Amino acid sequence: MPRTNYRSQTTFTVPSQGSVSLPPLRPPSPNHEVYITFPISSKIATGLHWHETHTEYLQIIQGVALVTLGDSTERYTAKSGVITIPRYTVHEYRRADSAASKAEREAGEEGDGDGRDVDLIIKEWTDHADGEKAIFFRNVVGLILDRDPAAGALQNLRTVWNLFVVFWEWDNFPRFVKMPRLWGLGNTVERRVTWAILGMAALIGRWVGVRGAYEEYGTKEDLRP
Repeated sequence: MPRTNYRSQTTFTVPSQGSVSLPPLRPPSPNHEVYITFPISSKIATGLHWHETHTEYLQIIQGVALVTLGDSTERYTAKSGVITIPRYTVHEYRRADSAASKAEREAGEEGDGDGRDVDLIIKEWTDHADGEKAIFFRNVVGLILDRDPAAGALQNLRTVWNLFVVFWEWDNFPRFVKMPRLWGLGNTVERRVTWAILGMAALIGRWVGVRGAYEEYGTKEDLRP
Protein backbone atom coordinates (compact mmCIF):
# COMPACT_ATOMS: atom_id res chain seq x y z
CA MET A 1 0.00 0.00 0.00
CA PRO A 2 1.46 3.41 -0.96
CA ARG A 3 2.05 5.59 2.09
CA THR A 4 1.72 9.37 2.26
CA ASN A 5 4.41 11.35 4.05
CA TYR A 6 2.56 12.86 7.02
CA ARG A 7 5.66 13.74 9.03
CA SER A 8 5.07 17.51 8.98
CA GLN A 9 1.35 17.23 9.72
CA THR A 10 -0.01 17.80 13.23
CA THR A 11 -3.78 17.51 12.70
CA PHE A 12 -5.36 14.46 11.09
CA THR A 13 -9.03 14.19 10.15
CA VAL A 14 -10.98 11.08 9.25
CA PRO A 15 -14.15 12.32 7.52
CA SER A 16 -17.38 11.88 9.54
CA GLN A 17 -15.47 10.15 12.34
CA GLY A 18 -13.19 12.67 14.02
CA SER A 19 -9.78 14.26 14.19
CA VAL A 20 -6.66 14.15 16.32
CA SER A 21 -4.20 16.97 17.00
CA LEU A 22 -0.64 15.97 17.88
CA PRO A 23 2.64 17.64 18.85
CA PRO A 24 5.13 18.26 16.03
CA LEU A 25 7.16 15.18 15.13
CA ARG A 26 10.53 16.92 14.84
CA PRO A 27 12.15 18.20 16.87
CA PRO A 28 10.62 16.10 19.68
CA SER A 29 8.19 18.20 21.68
CA PRO A 30 8.24 18.28 25.51
CA ASN A 31 4.45 18.53 25.26
CA HIS A 32 3.01 15.03 24.81
CA GLU A 33 -0.68 15.93 25.04
CA VAL A 34 -3.03 14.69 22.34
CA TYR A 35 -6.39 16.30 21.51
CA ILE A 36 -9.12 14.13 20.02
CA THR A 37 -12.28 15.60 18.50
CA PHE A 38 -15.50 13.68 17.91
CA PRO A 39 -17.68 15.91 15.69
CA ILE A 40 -21.42 16.29 16.02
CA SER A 41 -23.22 13.09 14.91
CA SER A 42 -20.04 10.99 15.07
CA LYS A 43 -20.81 7.42 16.13
CA ILE A 44 -17.20 6.31 16.44
CA ALA A 45 -15.85 4.87 19.71
CA THR A 46 -12.35 3.94 20.73
CA GLY A 47 -13.34 0.34 21.40
CA LEU A 48 -12.63 -1.44 24.68
CA HIS A 49 -8.89 -1.75 25.25
CA TRP A 50 -6.19 -1.50 27.90
CA HIS A 51 -2.57 -0.37 28.32
CA GLU A 52 0.16 -2.29 30.11
CA THR A 53 3.08 0.13 30.38
CA HIS A 54 1.30 3.49 30.64
CA THR A 55 -1.19 5.08 33.00
CA GLU A 56 -3.53 7.16 30.85
CA TYR A 57 -5.28 10.41 31.68
CA LEU A 58 -8.30 12.00 30.02
CA GLN A 59 -9.79 15.44 30.42
CA ILE A 60 -12.98 16.60 28.71
CA ILE A 61 -12.39 20.01 27.15
CA GLN A 62 -15.82 20.38 25.53
CA GLY A 63 -18.98 18.32 25.24
CA VAL A 64 -20.08 15.18 27.06
CA ALA A 65 -18.22 11.87 26.89
CA LEU A 66 -19.48 8.42 27.73
CA VAL A 67 -16.51 6.72 29.36
CA THR A 68 -16.26 3.07 30.36
CA LEU A 69 -13.73 2.18 33.07
CA GLY A 70 -13.74 -1.50 33.90
CA ASP A 71 -17.35 -2.46 34.61
CA SER A 72 -18.56 1.13 35.09
CA THR A 73 -19.86 3.47 32.37
CA GLU A 74 -20.58 7.13 33.16
CA ARG A 75 -20.95 10.52 31.50
CA TYR A 76 -18.14 13.02 31.95
CA THR A 77 -17.88 16.74 31.20
CA ALA A 78 -15.28 19.47 31.64
CA LYS A 79 -16.43 19.78 35.24
CA SER A 80 -15.47 16.17 35.95
CA GLY A 81 -11.75 16.96 36.10
CA VAL A 82 -8.99 14.54 35.17
CA ILE A 83 -9.97 10.90 34.58
CA THR A 84 -7.25 8.45 35.59
CA ILE A 85 -7.02 5.11 33.79
CA PRO A 86 -4.61 2.75 35.59
CA ARG A 87 -2.59 0.19 33.67
CA TYR A 88 -4.55 -2.95 32.67
CA THR A 89 -7.91 -1.20 33.12
CA VAL A 90 -10.24 -1.92 30.21
CA HIS A 91 -11.70 1.34 28.96
CA GLU A 92 -13.48 3.07 26.09
CA TYR A 93 -14.82 6.53 25.32
CA ARG A 94 -17.16 8.12 22.79
CA ARG A 95 -19.75 10.88 22.44
CA ALA A 96 -22.50 10.48 25.02
CA ASP A 97 -25.25 11.06 22.44
CA SER A 98 -23.86 8.33 20.15
CA ALA A 99 -25.04 5.71 22.64
CA ALA A 100 -28.61 7.02 22.99
CA SER A 101 -31.22 4.32 22.56
CA LYS A 102 -33.69 4.30 19.67
CA ALA A 103 -36.52 5.05 22.13
CA GLU A 104 -34.64 8.07 23.47
CA ARG A 105 -33.97 9.39 19.97
CA GLU A 106 -37.61 8.98 18.94
CA ALA A 107 -38.78 10.72 22.10
CA GLY A 108 -36.24 13.50 21.65
CA GLU A 109 -34.81 12.80 25.10
CA GLU A 110 -31.23 12.00 24.17
CA GLY A 111 -30.34 15.71 24.05
CA ASP A 112 -30.79 16.12 27.80
CA GLY A 113 -27.25 16.88 28.90
CA ASP A 114 -25.55 14.73 26.28
CA GLY A 115 -23.68 17.50 24.45
CA ARG A 116 -25.16 16.65 21.08
CA ASP A 117 -24.97 20.26 19.84
CA VAL A 118 -21.19 20.61 20.17
CA ASP A 119 -18.10 18.67 19.18
CA LEU A 120 -16.65 16.45 21.89
CA ILE A 121 -13.02 17.40 22.54
CA ILE A 122 -10.86 15.24 24.81
CA LYS A 123 -7.29 15.83 25.96
CA GLU A 124 -5.27 12.68 26.50
CA TRP A 125 -1.80 12.09 27.95
CA THR A 126 0.14 9.35 29.69
CA ASP A 127 2.58 8.51 32.41
CA HIS A 128 5.24 7.74 31.22
CA ALA A 129 5.25 10.97 29.22
CA ASP A 130 7.41 9.45 26.50
CA GLY A 131 5.72 10.62 23.29
CA GLU A 132 4.66 7.12 22.28
CA LYS A 133 0.97 8.03 22.29
CA ALA A 134 1.48 10.51 19.44
CA ILE A 135 3.51 8.01 17.38
CA PHE A 136 0.75 5.45 17.90
CA PHE A 137 -1.89 7.86 16.60
CA ARG A 138 0.29 8.90 13.66
CA ASN A 139 0.58 5.32 12.47
CA VAL A 140 -3.04 4.35 13.12
CA VAL A 141 -4.51 7.39 11.39
CA GLY A 142 -1.90 7.27 8.64
CA LEU A 143 -2.90 3.72 7.75
CA ILE A 144 -6.60 4.63 7.80
CA LEU A 145 -6.14 7.71 5.61
CA ASP A 146 -3.95 5.84 3.12
CA ARG A 147 -6.40 2.97 2.76
CA ASP A 148 -7.95 2.80 -0.71
CA PRO A 149 -11.75 3.27 -0.33
CA ALA A 150 -12.20 0.96 -3.32
CA ALA A 151 -9.94 -1.73 -1.90
CA GLY A 152 -11.13 -5.31 -1.90
CA ALA A 153 -11.52 -7.64 1.05
CA LEU A 154 -7.92 -8.86 1.00
CA GLN A 155 -6.47 -5.35 1.05
CA ASN A 156 -8.81 -4.33 3.87
CA LEU A 157 -7.77 -7.43 5.78
CA ARG A 158 -4.12 -6.43 5.38
CA THR A 159 -4.92 -2.98 6.77
CA VAL A 160 -6.57 -4.55 9.82
CA TRP A 161 -3.54 -6.84 10.19
CA ASN A 162 -1.23 -3.82 10.07
CA LEU A 163 -3.33 -2.03 12.69
CA PHE A 164 -2.99 -5.08 14.96
CA VAL A 165 0.79 -4.86 14.61
CA VAL A 166 0.66 -1.15 15.49
CA PHE A 167 -1.44 -1.96 18.55
CA TRP A 168 1.11 -4.57 19.68
CA GLU A 169 4.02 -2.21 19.15
CA TRP A 170 2.51 0.77 20.98
CA ASP A 171 0.86 -0.62 24.13
CA ASN A 172 -2.74 -0.71 22.90
CA PHE A 173 -4.52 -4.00 23.61
CA PRO A 174 -8.12 -4.40 22.34
CA ARG A 175 -10.47 -6.71 24.20
CA PHE A 176 -11.57 -9.26 21.60
CA VAL A 177 -13.67 -11.44 23.89
CA LYS A 178 -15.61 -10.79 27.09
CA MET A 179 -15.39 -13.56 29.65
CA PRO A 180 -17.19 -14.08 32.98
CA ARG A 181 -15.07 -12.83 35.85
CA LEU A 182 -14.65 -16.28 37.50
CA TRP A 183 -12.31 -15.23 40.33
CA GLY A 184 -10.07 -13.29 37.98
CA LEU A 185 -9.70 -16.07 35.43
CA GLY A 186 -11.88 -14.16 32.97
CA ASN A 187 -9.39 -11.29 32.83
CA THR A 188 -6.55 -13.73 32.26
CA VAL A 189 -8.34 -15.41 29.36
CA GLU A 190 -9.23 -12.06 27.77
CA ARG A 191 -5.63 -10.89 27.93
CA ARG A 192 -4.19 -14.12 26.60
CA VAL A 193 -6.56 -14.11 23.64
CA THR A 194 -5.51 -10.56 22.79
CA TRP A 195 -1.81 -11.33 23.29
CA ALA A 196 -2.11 -14.36 21.01
CA ILE A 197 -3.87 -12.47 18.21
CA LEU A 198 -1.65 -9.39 18.28
CA GLY A 199 1.53 -11.33 18.95
CA MET A 200 0.92 -13.65 16.01
CA ALA A 201 0.11 -10.70 13.76
CA ALA A 202 3.38 -9.02 14.74
CA LEU A 203 5.45 -12.20 14.37
CA ILE A 204 4.19 -12.99 10.87
CA GLY A 205 4.40 -9.31 10.00
CA ARG A 206 8.17 -9.34 10.52
CA TRP A 207 8.51 -11.85 7.71
CA VAL A 208 6.49 -9.91 5.15
CA GLY A 209 7.22 -6.27 6.00
CA VAL A 210 4.09 -5.43 8.02
CA ARG A 211 5.49 -3.15 10.72
CA GLY A 212 4.31 -1.29 13.79
CA ALA A 213 5.66 2.07 12.60
CA TYR A 214 6.61 3.61 9.28
CA GLU A 215 9.04 6.38 8.43
CA GLU A 216 6.32 8.26 6.52
CA TYR A 217 4.20 8.47 9.69
CA GLY A 218 6.68 8.43 12.58
CA THR A 219 8.87 5.90 14.41
CA LYS A 220 10.71 5.45 17.70
CA GLU A 221 13.68 7.21 16.12
CA ASP A 222 11.63 10.40 16.15
CA LEU A 223 11.39 10.27 19.94
CA ARG A 224 15.15 10.75 20.27
CA PRO A 225 16.55 14.28 20.65
